[in-house]
Amino acid sequence: MVNKGDFKTYFYGNFGTAAFVCEVSDTTIQDTALVDGICRRNLAGIYYLLRRSGYARLTGAVTDSITGTPLEAEVIVQQATSVDINPRLTRANSGRYNRLIDPGTYTLIVQKTGYVTKTITGVVVNNSGPTTTNVRLRPTSSPPGTPVLLSPANNSIFNDSLALNFDWNNSSGATGYVIEIANDENFTSYFQVDSSLTASNYRNSTSFHTGTFYWRVTARNGSIFSGRSSVWQFTIQIAPPLPSTPTLLAPANGSNFNDSLAFNFDWSNSTNATGYVFEIAYNESFTTLFEIDSSLTVSNHRNSAPFNAGSYYWRVTAFNTSGFSSRSSVWQFTIQMPVPDAPTLTEPANGLVSTSAYLSFDWNDPATATRYTIQIDTDSLFSPSIISDTTLLASQYTNSDSLANGRYFWHAKAANAHGWSGYSIIRYFDVNVQTHNVYTVGDVNGSNTFTGLDVTYSVRYFKGGPQPPYSLDCPPHGIWFVSGDVNGSCSFTGLDVTYMVRYFKGGVAPIPCPDCPPTSILIHRWTGSPFNPR
Repeated sequence: MVNKGDFKTYFYGNFGTAAFVCEVSDTTIQDTALVDGICRRNLAGIYYLLRRSGYARLTGAVTDSITGTPLEAEVIVQQATSVDINPRLTRANSGRYNRLIDPGTYTLIVQKTGYVTKTITGVVVNNSGPTTTNVRLRPTSSPPGTPVLLSPANNSIFNDSLALNFDWNNSSGATGYVIEIANDENFTSYFQVDSSLTASNYRNSTSFHTGTFYWRVTARNGSIFSGRSSVWQFTIQIAPPLPSTPTLLAPANGSNFNDSLAFNFDWSNSTNATGYVFEIAYNESFTTLFEIDSSLTVSNHRNSAPFNAGSYYWRVTAFNTSGFSSRSSVWQFTIQMPVPDAPTLTEPANGLVSTSAYLSFDWNDPATATRYTIQIDTDSLFSPSIISDTTLLASQYTNSDSLANGRYFWHAKAANAHGWSGYSIIRYFDVNVQTHNVYTVGDVNGSNTFTGLDVTYSVRYFKGGPQPPYSLDCPPHGIWFVSGDVNGSCSFTGLDVTYMVRYFKGGVAPIPCPDCPPTSILIHRWTGSPFNPR
């Protein structure tokens, strides 16, 4: 703070303000060692003034006695005035005044042009706190009539940010008007104020922005003001231009993919866009949609469901509050899903000679395969096939109908949801089933004789033990273990075991199946057919 000259009283003399001044100079550089001492010496005065503002002061508000409008008036404290002190005026927007003053009794004189001066005596000020004295000044003449707003109508909505025509009635006795347009209904944030009006209409000079505005009018006659009009509001909803048309970026038009999963779709940012509508369709006329999403706020998208094999079409439309852009161009892409590889045949070995009319066929499991087809035929062209099964869900097959003796060709193919593989390479095998009835009745274990060991072998077989080592194709009964039939029933069952026991105890001799009795005692050995006659 300065301590020489009259600067220390300038602010108080002109503005009624006690000022704290920090001076900055590029020519007078203080010794930095002195700074802390200067601050300490001035702190006491600063603290005093801060505390002083909390007590022994005059305050209040000056208003028009008729309209209640705040007035910018001069407040004179008769016992504390000087020709060297400028007039102390109340604040124009609130009519308030504040004077720090010593405790005592004072006379206030409040005056304003156009109003009757008011003198208030005996105003007591003490240290218990501020003394509030509100003053209402009476106009020297009647105030103008309060304006009535006409247009724009209250709560109007406009799609134009340019000037509007404001209109109100002619107030009786008015020589001018004050229009206020604010950003809030309490008029703490003004958009525009004009007190120079002489006619009851106005056109704003600054374009409005989007939002809600509030306005009111006060009539005046010189320094005499009417009451304020009611407050009306209007809203500006400026419609933005329509967005620009999006430009598709990726995937490139005509792309081919071997993947059914999600892709990244991308397009340019549209000017003025707040969102996008993304469409994928099965046809280029977009009558059958695969996916549509209108919730996008960014210029990219990843499809939510995997694609099937086929062609797809996509496009994008931008939008904002004003509407939709033109649709983008239509781009196309194709999903070419891979079908499985052709299977590799494993069993039976190529060129196998089978002594059974029933065979097990096997091949590998190609990746992604879910079903299979097998064809077996005596012609390598498979036209037509003796056996053709397209319903297989596993990579194995066993023929249920016996194969006649001869050469056979076979191959297989695999499929998934996207189609069939080609056929595997062709293999062949020969069937050579012995047709002579060469066996010994009761010789279940293949020893060429019927003994008690065959009884034991039969019991073990029916308890889950090894199969008899030979069988015979015995029409019309098919292939079965004919040597085990000792009771002539043309089947091998537990009754045959009972018959064997009775025979070895002196019972009736074994009886072969009458449909295929033995012609010699040679054995037709078991060849691994899955036939199981239990």
